[in-house]
Order: sequence, then structure tokens, then C-alpha cells
Amino acid sequence: MAYDTWPSNKVNKKIESMELISTHSELEQFCTQLNPELGIAIDTEFMRQNTFFAIPAVVQIAQDSNAQSISMCIDATKISDWSSLIKKLEAVPFCLAHSPDQDFEIFDQLFGHEWDFTIYDTQVAAALLGEQPQISYAKIIDLILGLEIDKSQSRTDWLRRPLSKAQIDYALADVIHLGATWEKLKEKLEHQDRLNWFYADCQRAILQHKTTEPSKKAWGSVKGIKRLNGKKFAIAASLAAWREEKARKADIPRRWLLPDDAILDLAEANETVKSLKNKWSVLAKNEQSVMDLIENPLEIYQNYPTYHFEPLNAVEKSAYKAIKAYCNTQAELLKLDPAVIANRKTLEKIVRGNKDFLDPENWRHALLLKYLETL
Repeated sequence: MAYDTWPSNKVNKKIESMELISTHSELEQFCTQLNPELGIAIDTEFMRQNTFFAIPAVVQIAQDSNAQSISMCIDATKISDWSSLIKKLEAVPFCLAHSPDQDFEIFDQLFGHEWDFTIYDTQVAAALLGEQPQISYAKIIDLILGLEIDKSQSRTDWLRRPLSKAQIDYALADVIHLGATWEKLKEKLEHQDRLNWFYADCQRAILQHKTTEPSKKAWGSVKGIKRLNGKKFAIAASLAAWREEKARKADIPRRWLLPDDAILDLAEANETVKSLKNKWSVLAKNEQSVMDLIENPLEIYQNYPTYHFEPLNAVEKSAYKAIKAYCNTQAELLKLDPAVIANRKTLEKIVRGNKDFLDPENWRHALLLKYLETL
């Protein structure tokens, strides 16, 4: 059997499902049933309740073999030792998930940031076959398998115990159909010679998650920051990075620590630390640190190219229109959504003269570089 193949999901298979695993011994026992030579489908349910980090609530696992299908929900609020599951996830040839970006955060919390297993994203696979880049799980299951997924529990409280049968059924539905869906998607990717594109995209997504430093990009969460430039931007971005670290350590929402408006007011000198510290206790407790950042912003944000925030000029607009038309033509030829090749942000970076990020090993970038060679 090929390493990326999912066994046929025959209707006469024996199906084994436990309602909810809540002890280490139950988890260990279940993991003994997972075949290390076959893929595993995985998903998570979580809540965000007045915290910086999402609160893990449930981990769902499913695996098909030629003899049986097994699935389970694991109570993430009760399990502290995940070693038996981690070993299985690292041993199997691949894990299946749909749009797992938020699941990565949960993996970091439960398994540690060094988790190391291969994840195939069915959303990425569908996009490479011409579907909308953000196609939902329910839509893809309907499209590929002709099944309707019950979404009545999408707003449920996943931290409430005991979980209802409806909640457990809903959670398991997010994994038990992934295998059959992947097999059909894989067949189409092979037919169109796009499997290597898919593998590279999935690997790139994991690498990006693991190498991104949240504090360096924290300024992106400050609403209104793009109206600033020069030292004002540097101050706001530095304060955002400082807030990010503080909020992460305290596990509280950013806005509870210091709202965006306060950051902008401090950066634009509309308010002083002294005038705001009575309202925001974090400023009173860290007055000198904040004042130091205002006086001397972090070097990484000094001379930051904030001109990227400004509207394109006439020459850039013309260049954007031309490269956008090229991408649309390529997308039509490849039968893809144009956004799968490049989004607006990427194209604007190029027409502003920033091309150093383009990687000829990335199939999308190779198309863009081919266009640029003609200029």
C-alpha cells in the first residue's frame, strides 16, 4: 500500500467508536488499536473564553483499515499525558485534517511546539483542484461524497461536561469522512499531476507555523496602525510586541491588557503613560518599560517600509493590473481560482519592487518569476 493511501471505506466494515476518552489508561489502550502503517484523521474542538490561548476541549481521531473503522473523541480537559498519541501521530505516514491552522495552535498546547508529524490538508487539496481556496469541510464532504454534515453544534459549548451525544456525533463527523474524501482528492491530484504541489504546500504551512514569531507580527492585530508611519509606527508596533508577550504570559486577551486605541494614542502622543496609567494598570506596573519603548522603539520597526500601507501610485496600479491579468489567465488555463496563485498582498509586494521573497521551487512563485522575466 502506498504511504499516502487511505484504505477503502467499505460499508460492511466493523465500526468501533468510544464516546469519550477521559483517562490516560483509556487513551493508551485506544492507541494500541491504531495501525502505525496507516493514515489518521485528526481534528480539534476548542473554546476562547476570556483567554489569550484557545482552550482545548476535544481531540477527534479516526482511522480506517481494510477490516474496520475506528474513531474516538478525547477529553482534552482531562488528559495531561499525550505521549501515547504523539508517538502514534509521529509514526503514521500522514495525518488528515481540514484547514488545520487553528488546530496547529492546539497541537502546540497539548503536544508541545516540537510536535513533528505530516499533515495533509484537504482544503489545500480541493483548492488545487479548482475549488474556492477557503472551501468549508461541510461543502467539500457534500461535493466529494454527497453527504450532508449536521452543523447544528457549531456554536456549542465544548467545555461543558458531560458532552451530549449530539456533540460527540458532530465532533466525530469532522474526522470519519476525511479518509474517503482524501482518496478521491488524491486520485484527482494524481490525474492532474499536482500531488507534488500539494505535498509542498502542506509542508510549507507547517514550516510557516513553526517559524513565525508571534510578537514580531503582533502589530498586525492593532486596528488602525496602518495609518501611522515613521517613528509613530515604530512606537505602536513596539508596544504591540510588548503587549503580545505580556498577554501570552498572563493568558488574557490583548485588549484586556491594553486596547488598540491606547496603543495608538501613545504612539501619536495623544495621551501619555501618566495620563493612561490610572485606567490601565499594566501601564502603572510597567511605566518605565513602556516609556522606554516610546523613547526608543524596537530596532526591527525603525525604518519599517510603511509605504506598503499606502495606495498604489499610477505606475504601480498599471503594473498591478498587468500582473493580475497574467495571473487570471494562468488560473484559467490551470482551472484554478486566481487567489490560489497569488493574493492581492503578494502582487502588491511585487509591483512595489519587493521580489526577494519569490522562491523558484514554489510552483506559484515560479509562475510569477516567469512573468517577471518577460518585463
